[in-house]
Amino acid sequence: MHHIGIFFALAPRRGDKSNSKIVEWLRLRQEKSGNSINYKFWHKDKNSVANHCDELETKISDIEPLRRLLSALNFIPRIVVDKVRRSWVYNDWEVSIDSVKNLGTFVELEYKGRMRKPDPDKITQEMREFIANLRLGRVEENQRGYPYMLLYN
Repeated sequence: MHHIGIFFALAPRRGDKSNSKIVEWLRLRQEKSGNSINYKFWHKDKNSVANHCDELETKISDIEPLRRLLSALNFIPRIVVDKVRRSWVYNDWEVSIDSVKNLGTFVELEYKGRMRKPDPDKITQEMREFIANLRLGRVEENQRGYPYMLLYN
């Protein structure tokens, strides 16, 4: 499935003006199955590494009026992520293979379980075990996401 994601850093009054430490994103996504808006707030562990995020998402019918509204509210479009994704669900995990324009191909693993009070450290450990059991060889973790990689790599 082809996804076009337009990521907005929050206006300077709420975020870091330099965007070197963006922890909040607002994303407008266009895809064949429908459009959506998504808010992400990244939480960091004691070592300042992003280890999970709060995510709120809803479907929208037309992106263009919402894009103009965000602009009027001083939201700053920062980056467009253009990717083709193939996904599968296995137990509590969604496994996706993403081909990201100007970045390459990646495997993304996302927890989709329904814990009452999710424990990010426990989920991360289970994720690492799940990947280790696949015997893929060398695996690199990335906690920053595609927008960050496109902006700063």
